[in-house]
Amino acid sequence: MTDQTTTEAARIARGRFLIVAAISITLFVTIADIAIAIMAGSWKPEISAIRLVFVGLLLWGMYRGRMWARLLFLILVMVGMAFAGAVAIEPPKANADAAQIFSLVIIVCGAVLVWFLSFDKSVVQFEQAQRSRYPRLFGPAGGSAS
Repeated sequence: MTDQTTTEAARIARGRFLIVAAISITLFVTIADIAIAIMAGSWKPEISAIRLVFVGLLLWGMYRGRMWARLLFLILVMVGMAFAGAVAIEPPKANADAAQIFSLVIIVCGAVLVWFLSFDKSVVQFEQAQRSRYPRLFGPAGGSAS
């Protein structure tokens, strides 16, 4: 194995780690947000189901190396950070401290996700490796079977 292949494999592994970390953080925040809605009494199961399906498809696309999924994910993270900033500035009357803490956690996690998923070249290398491994989003591994 050449030195260039080893370096490329290490960068792909780093990209995989960053994508899996982003997926894990997103799932944790999504589940925490749904749990907060349940505890607050404002939970709507149909909205949560639609959200989980949408987030799942988006994260599946990211793991499969689709650039559109990563870019849409980044846009949605930044929109979520804007809403969290609005909550941090003007918290609700009930549980104001908890709302501000959760908003700040969302802003910090979002900033970290945006930084690494936008500017780390290893994420792009991982996407390229995944696209060559999975040419279609829902297709079989290694290309289409003839």
